[in-house]
Amino acid sequence: MVLERQKHSVDDFTAFLSEQEDDRRYELIDGDIVEMAPPTNINSRIALRIGSRINVFAEDNDLGYTMGADGGYVLSPGTVRIPDCSFVAKDRFPEGLPEAIVDGGPDLAVE
Repeated sequence: MVLERQKHSVDDFTAFLSEQEDDRRYELIDGDIVEMAPPTNINSRIALRIGSRINVFAEDNDLGYTMGADGGYVLSPGTVRIPDCSFVAKDRFPEGLPEAIVDGGPDLAVE
């Protein structure tokens, strides 16, 4: 007999994240909650260097929002990805970026 694993929704994933008490990072991929590899110092440094340059340009030109590896994006009903750095154009969220996971992908992602 074949048993299927439970597939998780974005709401399940959000609830799961709120229950975590450690610093591990997770993504939701096709309904499966997957632990991400821990970042390395070089990875963190590269993401910060790229992100800081994107952020300065975006702020100087009032273009939108730059985020680090804590902001997530719902790409489909069972997929939430969290890039190392991302940018979302201001015209997508004229009232400001939502506090929760963003519905839809970023305009630019750095991984």
